Amino acid sequence: MIVPLDSGERFLPCGFKDEYELQDLIEKHPAILDVIPKINKQDSSLMLLGREFSVQSGAIDFLATDIEGNIYIIETKLAENPEVRRAIIGQVLEYASNLRDMPYDMFRTLCSKYIGNPMESAIQYCYTNRTDEENNGMLEAIQYDQKLKADLEQGRFNIVIITNKVNFEIQRLFSFIDEITNTDLNFLVLELNKYTLGDNSYIHSNVVWAAKYIRSLFSRKVVTEEEYLSSKSEHVRNLISFVDNWCTKKD
Repeated sequence: MIVPLDSGERFLPCGFKDEYELQDLIEKHPAILDVIPKINKQDSSLMLLGREFSVQSGAIDFLATDIEGNIYIIETKLAENPEVRRAIIGQVLEYASNLRDMPYDMFRTLCSKYIGNPMESAIQYCYTNRTDEENNGMLEAIQYDQKLKADLEQGRFNIVIITNKVNFEIQRLFSFIDEITNTDLNFLVLELNKYTLGDNSYIHSNVVWAAKYIRSLFSRKVVTEEEYLSSKSEHVRNLISFVDNWCTKKD
């Protein structure tokens, strides 16, 4: 995914000056992260719940959620930083442990402070700014709140590492981590790079590792044929029936 930035901003073609610049871009242009919900077949962006989100052992770069109430722990590390290879794994796992132990009321308070509104307002905003068709399948506000609370208490997190260069060693490391951790922890690695073209600047974001995250998509509720057909109009059901009969005769 390529996200255009404001033409008035100027960036060096060699990449990011430091991790703070990368974090500033993510906060200003959260669409940079849209590649994640698109893997999950969601049309909506992640909602940032916090930056430098304080936990017992430090501060999480970003905390986010999606329209299904899944929680994302997001850490940024440039490839030049030696922590991107090994130390970051211990760091994010410690953050995840601290987050799981956080009382939900405190979690909501910290998120509301960052958002600038109570959590209920932010969640409701997601619904009122979408059509009925887009809202189909989304959680109601109270269900959303319950999902966040349950995932927090049970330590069900998606851990996202964002870097500007992914090599074989990093992929091998996350392959190992995926194998030895339970299904409550999904690991994703995003590679972000910055480019200039004329007077315009662009960010290219790409998911390069999401093995367990993608597999988890197939463990969700399967819609039966009856449920699928009942959700369609009579015209569509007639077309499906016609095609089905035609295929049956061909057999």
